[in-house]
Amino acid sequence: MIHLSRACELAPTFGGAHFALARIYRGIGKKEKAQQHLALYQKDKLGWPTLPDPLLADILALRNSSTDYLRRGIELAEQGQLKEAAEEHEAAVEIDPTLVQAHVNLIRLYGQLGEPSRAEEHYRAALEMAPHLAELHYNYGVLLNDRDPAGGAEAFRRALELKPNYAEAHNNYALFLMLSGKLDDAVRHYRMALEERPDYRAARFNLGRILVLQGQFDEAISHLRQTLLPKDDETPQFAYALGAAYARSGNRAEALRYMREARKKATALGQSALLASIERDLQNLENAPSPQ
Repeated sequence: MIHLSRACELAPTFGGAHFALARIYRGIGKKEKAQQHLALYQKDKLGWPTLPDPLLADILALRNSSTDYLRRGIELAEQGQLKEAAEEHEAAVEIDPTLVQAHVNLIRLYGQLGEPSRAEEHYRAALEMAPHLAELHYNYGVLLNDRDPAGGAEAFRRALELKPNYAEAHNNYALFLMLSGKLDDAVRHYRMALEERPDYRAARFNLGRILVLQGQFDEAISHLRQTLLPKDDETPQFAYALGAAYARSGNRAEALRYMREARKKATALGQSALLASIERDLQNLENAPSPQ
């Protein structure tokens, strides 16, 4: 009985040992103990102790396919573990250098990790295999965006040629056009982004800003109001823009309401730079004479 008890301690799922121990306890009149071990046997009748096998572990590790590494890399990226995600993707392309999706993902990952030269390597590799993949050009555009805005815009334009309903590419291309002063073209691309993704806050926010500049206040306000939810770190900025739009439209009461709301939220979040701008505009608005 001592050996069976020890076996059950070392291997709690060892069904056969629990069954044998239950019979012994029943034979000596310890029914409660017998029932406990019988219940454990019923839970895992085929359970059997296993011994560590380093060789088997190595063999199983070798059975990992490139798609296994890719899947794990995507999961890690979604969890924000970018370095580990890149390592899994690199393992995938080491097994299968023709795995285009791994190369495409690595462009984005290395861009986020601040390693543009490594991102470029994977862009070149993917470009040879899949030049007509829209996501490839989009990720490359994001990589170029800060250091070469014109190059980034060209990559977004190429992505849109291949996939005309690519909401993210429309949004990023529209931002380049907006900053270049091509407001009508930017509006057109922001609208196309929103056709595909009505919940695209960044596109709706920038569209609203342009419409304010163009004097289309009612539509601008409609778009900006839709950016207030969900409530997060960006909400103070959006509330501030809505207040400014109301101010430009001549609605002082609503302008004060949303600017004060923006001030409250920015204060709570410690957004000092934004808060300074809000305070300045709010003070000017509060001190301005009321319309007669």
